[in-house]
Amino acid sequence: MLSAQKDTTLTWKHYTRGGIANTASNNGGFAYYRINRQTDNTYRDLRVFSYSLKNDSFIYIRYKTSDKYSSYPFFYRYTTTSYRKNTLANVDLQYHFNQGLGY
Repeated sequence: MLSAQKDTTLTWKHYTRGGIANTASNNGGFAYYRINRQTDNTYRDLRVFSYSLKNDSFIYIRYKTSDKYSSYPFFYRYTTTSYRKNTLANVDLQYHFNQGLGY
């Protein structure tokens, strides 16, 4: 028996990376995590990056989503939201929000 239906199972892909830094005057580490899901019509992506060195730290979080229009599949809409905090640059909390159309 043959099926004409496409597999619609949602599969999230995970990516991780981490490390440590060790010098005479600075010790610390970093971490990166990404979770991503793509289908023919949708895209979802979450990324988190952070590091800490002595008394300084940085964190960046970004979420991006996009969807194709079913009636015009060559057009899509997207939304991006991100947050950033950087103690070395004295940035307490910075956020960014963006929406748009793509071709």
